[in-house]
Amino acid sequence: MFTLQIIGLVMSAVATAYGIVASQQAAARQAELQEQQAKAQAASLREQAEQEEQDQLQRSMIARRQNARKLAAAESQYAASGVTLAGTPTLSLARMSEENEMDVLMQEASSGRKRQLLLAEAYNTEQFGYASADLTRSSATAKAIGSGLNGIADLGDKLYSLGKDEGYIGQKRK
Repeated sequence: MFTLQIIGLVMSAVATAYGIVASQQAAARQAELQEQQAKAQAASLREQAEQEEQDQLQRSMIARRQNARKLAAAESQYAASGVTLAGTPTLSLARMSEENEMDVLMQEASSGRKRQLLLAEAYNTEQFGYASADLTRSSATAKAIGSGLNGIADLGDKLYSLGKDEGYIGQKRK
């Protein structure tokens, strides 16, 4: 009977050790997945920032072409009406050109802020993924230590009870 109880204790210890190892491996896989997901999300945000930059370059180019056409049309209307471009018409065209360019610059600045926000979000997402993965690993390690200590305490308790039941503990020595 004593041998079967010892075998049971050993099997219990092995099962606890296996559970700890399996838990650590699962936590490592989960942490790796968290990091991969964060990297993928960050990459997507960086691509959005890059696309925003490309889109803004295209929008700026189109706006500047349209502004140049408007300016050319206004100049030709002045010329067709017989008005010379000296004085007030020149100032008016210059002001129109400046306002159009300011609109384009404001759009570019707004797009730049949007890109900066996307890049900051990408950075934060990636850092959060790393932190989550670290937390998962740390939590699994703490849980493993707790399980190990609990298993050792349980084993000690069972060994003590077994020794007492078998008469190895609590006997008076002569």
